[in-house]
Amino acid sequence: MSDDGYTWADLPGSMFLPAGPWRAVRGGDLPAPVKVRIHRHADGRYAVTGLLIGEESEPQEITSQTLRQIRLSKILAGIFADFDPDSPDDWPRTAMRVIADVNAGGGHVAAGPSRGPGEQRLREFARTYQIELARQPRRAMSAAAKAHSISRATANRWAGMCRQLGYLPGSPRPAAE
Repeated sequence: MSDDGYTWADLPGSMFLPAGPWRAVRGGDLPAPVKVRIHRHADGRYAVTGLLIGEESEPQEITSQTLRQIRLSKILAGIFADFDPDSPDDWPRTAMRVIADVNAGGGHVAAGPSRGPGEQRLREFARTYQIELARQPRRAMSAAAKAHSISRATANRWAGMCRQLGYLPGSPRPAAE
């Protein structure tokens, strides 16, 4: 159960569908039980790609108000509260614990004249970013920046460096000529 009161369950036989697995969600402030299909895009972002509202055994009218009450961002955040990017199909630890572990090494000082982040710091940032990307795709960069006490602009630069080094999926952006 998440902090918002949602409970969810994987639906049998749906884990290997190309569009992503279906998960049943109920409770919290939902007006009716829902089933959501979640898909991971090539860039590592998770998104809801399907939505079923209500139960077959309990018909219920669906209005625009019902649709507004289904907050997909809250559902994603609850489902991915225990997300671990090193084992995306098994989320045994809470995201807050992962972020705390990543931040525990935060006192890193780069050796030599470079002021940029070292490889370990970039790996830690990539891990945090992947966690936040799964939990809250629209605010992932801001959340990762906050977790590492850097500006959003710096976080964007670090994400580009992580892509070039292969720590994040996706191709690096082409350099400006």
